[in-house]
This record gives sequence, structure tokens and C-alpha cells, in this order.
Amino acid sequence: MFGTRLTQIEPIKKAVATYTQRAAEKLRAQNSLCKRIRVSIRTGMFNPEEAKYANGPLVELPYPTNDVRLMTKAATEAVTRTGNICGCFHASLKLTTSTANSC
Repeated sequence: MFGTRLTQIEPIKKAVATYTQRAAEKLRAQNSLCKRIRVSIRTGMFNPEEAKYANGPLVELPYPTNDVRLMTKAATEAVTRTGNICGCFHASLKLTTSTANSC
């Protein structure tokens, strides 16, 4: 998804939604649930000509889940909360998980 540099918020949201869908599939396959999602957005760190920006809001889900709809909504809203986005970005997704039996 991030083979090219993204500079607009909508393609970043679309990429994060795709990553979230894959993550939800993996959670279901391993019988796990997600309680928190951190979406990290940053500019390239190796170009001295570029302004540097990084942000990684943590979203607390209302309950542990592997529901792709709830997770995608939370992750894309987190992208919106990263602030005034300008420049070229990389994104990553980190989930706090637990097994379904331990909740």
C-alpha cells in the first residue's frame, strides 16, 4: 500500500483501513481480540530537506473485539486526529491484543 509516498489524508485512511482489515483477519484466525489500536503516521526521516512530523494516537476500543467494522472506524478516526497532515507519510498499525478466552 505504501510503495509510493502519500501526501493526502484520504489515501492514508484507505491504506490504514486495508491494514486494519488484514489485522482483524489475523486476530480471528488466532482467536484473539483487540482492545487498543495505535496508528502511527510520520514523514520520511532520511531526507534533510523535508520537515519532520510524527504522531501516533492510541485509540481505546469500547470492548475487546476482532470486528473489522469497529476496528476500521477507530483506526481511520485516529488518522484524522493526527492533526494538520502535510508532506509525505509512512503509516503503521499496532494492536494491543488478548486471547478471546482471557477477556
